[in-house]
Amino acid sequence: MFCDAKLSRQGRRMCFTCLNKGPYGHKNTDVALIYACSATNYKGEPCKQWSMLGSAYCNAHKEAKE
Repeated sequence: MFCDAKLSRQGRRMCFTCLNKGPYGHKNTDVALIYACSATNYKGEPCKQWSMLGSAYCNAHKEAKE
């Protein structure tokens, strides 16, 4: 769990604020290194979504990498 706020219903135990900010908007900078999607967008910038549990990619990039 990342903070003590109300938890979302997602598989990962995080609050709504952390879920909506994404890994790069979190106050703990180590979170992005561990839980951010490993894919890049068309501009070559890192994806700003959370990765899926047990995967290095978010839901949108999971199928593209398989």
